Amino acid sequence: PHRRPRPESAGGLRRSRFRWVQGMQVCCERGFPPARSTSCGGHELVIADDYDQFGSCQAIWRLDDGYLAVSDPRRDGQAVGY
Repeated sequence: PHRRPRPESAGGLRRSRFRWVQGMQVCCERGFPPARSTSCGGHELVIADDYDQFGSCQAIWRLDDGYLAVSDPRRDGQAVGY
């Protein structure tokens, strides 16, 4: 059966993010899963001081019976449709 998206799982909005910096250096958000950080294949992990180094998302899905909107909890934003 077809499953509808859940707002909290949309694009991994609540998951800790990471990004490549240079060479073997990877920048991670606070809360990055420890199991992943200890098995990072030789990469140097740097924990970010804040969230402004990572992207954000607002999204709206059109459903059969209405709309579903989500907004990234890291930003002062909202998903709005008209």
